[in-house]
Amino acid sequence: MISLPRKRTAAGLAALALLTLTVACEGDTALGPIDGARCVAGQLRADAAPSGRLDAASCQLWSSYMYNVVPTATWTLEADANTAHIVRLIPTDTGAGATPLRASLVAYARDGRNEVQLLGGDAFSFGTAQRNREIALTATEPTTFALRVEAWSPTDSGSYRLELSSCPLRRLTLDSTVTGIGSNTGCTARGMHGGARSRVSFLTFDVDELGEYAVGFRRSAGTGSVTGRLAGYGAAVSQTREADFLRSQPNVTTNYVFTRNLTRLGRATLLLSVHADSGATVEAYAGRGVPTIVATPH
Repeated sequence: MISLPRKRTAAGLAALALLTLTVACEGDTALGPIDGARCVAGQLRADAAPSGRLDAASCQLWSSYMYNVVPTATWTLEADANTAHIVRLIPTDTGAGATPLRASLVAYARDGRNEVQLLGGDAFSFGTAQRNREIALTATEPTTFALRVEAWSPTDSGSYRLELSSCPLRRLTLDSTVTGIGSNTGCTARGMHGGARSRVSFLTFDVDELGEYAVGFRRSAGTGSVTGRLAGYGAAVSQTREADFLRSQPNVTTNYVFTRNLTRLGRATLLLSVHADSGATVEAYAGRGVPTIVATPH
């Protein structure tokens, strides 16, 4: 996983998130935008690719990742229940002699008590100097996400555009196999395969007791490359955090299964990214026992 520069500890992030809220929402009501109305640049929609610019005239807010006051712009995303979303930040100053914007995406949302939660920063990056950034989000209930574009330093500036791809958050019943996953389903992504386009399916399952879980996948048709990642768990909304990484190679029909000791109750999410074959299909499994896909013939 590509980490943001100067990332702090979990305790430090929680304290700084509270400071960010205090600075940003001064004068706003408790139900107002997370970063204050003056800092909201607009709303993200799947049918548009909005653009913006960060510079000295932008909202100047404390960054819990950069540990500094930096130029920012906040975009809201209204997510329906049981949906997944990939948001991409693309610097657009790419002409001769131009310096592309150095910036990251950071996600916030309110919990059931209307308190702001820092969900995390972009998990994937690609392109020249890794300046294209991508974040993946899931919502098990209607949620308003605040996606903040943050410059890496007080002096960084430049233009950018945002791209949004949304898809269903599918339910994965424990000890059973899910089919219908492929390169024509899921959200469009670029960060999981080094900039190449892929389709990512999001599958969520309940962690109803603590202990070891088996999670895996099998390419059932085609020759495309498949990447699997286990995301953060234990919250109604969560930014994906890579816990395990598995990748199948083209033309290799192998079952990929890993076990992980899950220590928090709630929901976990499996991301499956399919690349390079329009006919590839995948089966997925999560459970407490021996994976059923291991016994499935190639």
